[in-house]
Amino acid sequence: MSLSDEERLRGMYYAIRNLTGVAKQWRSDHRLQRNRFEDDFTEVRDLIDKLWHAFLGGDTQGMLWFMGPDSVQTIKGEPQSPWALALTCTLEEKVKKVRGHRDWQYDGQDPFNALDHLCITSLLNHDDWKGVPASYLLKAYQHTETIMYYLRRYNDDFSDRYEKVSALISQIQGECFRVFSERDCFAKAYLIHEMMEILYGGGYPYSDPDVVTSILSSEVLHHDFTALMKLPLEDLIPHHIELVQTFEAARKRTNNKEYDDYELTRLRLFKVIEFSTKTHQYEHVRDKIVATLEGTDLAKEIPKVKKAWKRLKKAWKKNKEAENKRYDDNAGSPLDCYGFEAYSIEREAEAEKKIVPKKAKKPRKKTKKKKK
Repeated sequence: MSLSDEERLRGMYYAIRNLTGVAKQWRSDHRLQRNRFEDDFTEVRDLIDKLWHAFLGGDTQGMLWFMGPDSVQTIKGEPQSPWALALTCTLEEKVKKVRGHRDWQYDGQDPFNALDHLCITSLLNHDDWKGVPASYLLKAYQHTETIMYYLRRYNDDFSDRYEKVSALISQIQGECFRVFSERDCFAKAYLIHEMMEILYGGGYPYSDPDVVTSILSSEVLHHDFTALMKLPLEDLIPHHIELVQTFEAARKRTNNKEYDDYELTRLRLFKVIEFSTKTHQYEHVRDKIVATLEGTDLAKEIPKVKKAWKRLKKAWKKNKEAENKRYDDNAGSPLDCYGFEAYSIEREAEAEKKIVPKKAKKPRKKTKKKKK
């Protein structure tokens, strides 16, 4: 399917609008306002700020003298100005909604999709705050791909006309590549997202859930999986390899009906148990999962599941105690999150105990020697 110049131009307008919107939101994010968290991607934002000029700065306005201002003229033909294009697109969207509402109404509701909350950009936000600017960077990069699609779809006069935009987008993508290759948070988010797609099963959320997907949905376990971002990349790689290799082997064994394979379903179950801290903490959650497994092919795995829980619960308690001790040792004021060092009477009292001022020596009185 070929694209007209108008369609390519329209796509670029909206992709640039979305890209500059990301940069604006990124710059005003309150989590980054006080320089509390590291954000060294300012070069990318500065390049994005130049996009509108590169895109619109080359257009001439010679027709203004002949036809008058575009914003008060009838919009005809293929609109190319920001005013005409914005209006036609807005009106087209509204007309589609009006006609669609009149002809056909969708009374249903799309099912909840946990994978939307486990996409790469969402996972980056859970990387101990370091991922906040990283998630904005990835969003920006995704919009540059859209711009490149419309701009370089054909090697023609249209692409030549926006050569400056092409060069600027290439520069932005080069900076993104540098960051992607230097920081492992992007690789962690990618691996976790791929593992989640395998864990939730084929066709999720539109197909009938199997026993593992039912457990994931009923116990709302997707919140637990964001904590995987705190693990080192080296710890995530073995899990990813195991899941992907088992998935590919299941496809070969079952002729592409991979989720009917017992070995894969069993592995998914044990990975869910290992990744979910909720199951380590709460006995009632474990009881519900056991009840779900009963009467299924995985019922024979219940003793091994309970044994795994016992081990994981013990490890979880040990980590929690260590974490609490670390928190107590480094306890700060609630005001620390605002960038202030709070006044502490206890700390000052301790400091006074350590620094005991020496008593000043009384000056000796000089005595005159008596003459013999």
